[in-house]
Amino acid sequence: LKRLRDCENVFLDTSGSVLDEHTIEMAVEILGHERIVFGTDTLMETGVGRILSAHLTDEQREDIFAGNMQRILDRRVV
Repeated sequence: LKRLRDCENVFLDTSGSVLDEHTIEMAVEILGHERIVFGTDTLMETGVGRILSAHLTDEQREDIFAGNMQRILDRRVV
């Protein structure tokens, strides 16, 4: 995470079946919640629960669940 801090065009997703406790909070602290997008490679309940149980604001959760990906998609040229 620390090595990606200055790579502003790199986003991380929340998938991963072996995330340690507080990994989401650490990623938000180091990268900012604006660079984290929701993803899951396991049960939807597990992926959603990982975000809901993290110590985040409602705004941060909304951005991680949908807002950040929408902003990435809005940058596309069609």
